[in-house]
Amino acid sequence: MEDLEALIASVFGDVPRPSNDELLHSECRDPASIVPFEPFQAWQEIPTEVLCRNYDGMSFFSPAAFRFFLPAFLQATLRLFETSTDFVSDATIYELNPQSDYARSRFSLFTPEECQVVASFLEVMVANPEHADSETAKAALSGFWSEAAHGAA
Repeated sequence: MEDLEALIASVFGDVPRPSNDELLHSECRDPASIVPFEPFQAWQEIPTEVLCRNYDGMSFFSPAAFRFFLPAFLQATLRLFETSTDFVSDATIYELNPQSDYARSRFSLFTPEECQVVASFLEVMVANPEHADSETAKAALSGFWSEAAHGAA
């Protein structure tokens, strides 16, 4: 887990933060769910408690915001999924399983290397069915992230 957390930090460390005006997806009209993320200029500084209380914000992020904030959610999930019943872990897995063109649009800015990291995260979730929604993780991995990790998405 620590190796994957370090890889997430390394690969996503220099992702540029979009301005607050660019956080909301263009198809969304209600910015309330993203407001809690506006004060944070680095995803690394977001307290786990903020992520746990505001996991629904992922659904409303623009592609740039989703790419920027996702590593915080990935790391929180890795820290919590084996020991907590907090919904942030399941929500993170669900958000990575695109069920619509809208959901998939949020993945449009990821590089192949970032996709590889997300695929590695999902592999950990698949391997831990007693702690994670491994079926949803498996669907996300086989449906989008595996191809994207190899540059085919």
